[in-house]
Formats: sequence, structure tokens, C-alpha cells
Amino acid sequence: MSDVIVKIIPKDPKFVPSEMKLGEVKEWINFNVSNEKTEYILTDEVRFIDQGENFESIGCPFCSSNIDLDWWGEVMDKASKTSFHNLSVVTDCCNEATSLNELNYKWNAGFSRFSIEIMNPREELTIEHTEYLMQLMGCKIKKVVAFY
Repeated sequence: MSDVIVKIIPKDPKFVPSEMKLGEVKEWINFNVSNEKTEYILTDEVRFIDQGENFESIGCPFCSSNIDLDWWGEVMDKASKTSFHNLSVVTDCCNEATSLNELNYKWNAGFSRFSIEIMNPREELTIEHTEYLMQLMGCKIKKVVAFY
């Protein structure tokens, strides 16, 4: 059987919510989001938060061209050598400076030290839910839907 994991991450890869805010988030999710399991993951290093089998393509945030996956693999390898502390890249299509985190991933993906991972939620997280979670966490967030 396949699993859907909704991953909530801060848009700022290095942001970590305070213990107090995290407690409020846990309480809200336990009360409002019916699911099989919720994990709160905090790592010392930034990591790539992927969309699993939902990965389709990556687009340039400037010219909307499809990003060459070989180029992306190379810049990901380079960034991983610094534990993703430096996500800066220059696009191969239009030579614009940006970040790996700012590329347009078809099915969201991103980089983060902290994630909330909700396994098989029984209902969709609405825009209102997302906005409330942003208030609770004190940061802008991104929702990554992964299928495994």
C-alpha cells in the first residue's frame, strides 16, 4: 500500500520554531488533522525535503524553462558537500543567480532543518490551515506532498 506524507517546512531552510511555538503546533495538529502518524523532525544540517514519486520536473524561476536534471544533479552534489549551507546557484538556462530552494519544483520540494511530516492525512490541509500554521510557527511555510 502506498503512503502520502504531507511535509510542512519553513521557507527559510535554517529556521527552527521555538519550543513554545512547536508545542502549540503539535497541539493544533493533534486536534485538527486526523492522520496515521505525525513526526516532528529537526536535524543539525539542512536537508532536501523531497516529494517522493511525485517528482516530475523543475522550472527556472526567471524564464520558466525546464531545468536540466543533469545540471540539477551536479549542483545538488556540490551543495551537499557543504551540508546544504550554500544553496546559491546560477541557472544554466538564463544565467540568473538564485537558490536551489527557489527553483520551481513541480510538486513542491525544498530545503530545511525542520519538518512536520503528517502520514496519510484523512483530509486535505486547506489554505486556512496553512495560514494558521504560519502564524503558529512564526514563519512562512511550504507544503510538500510526497508519495511513496
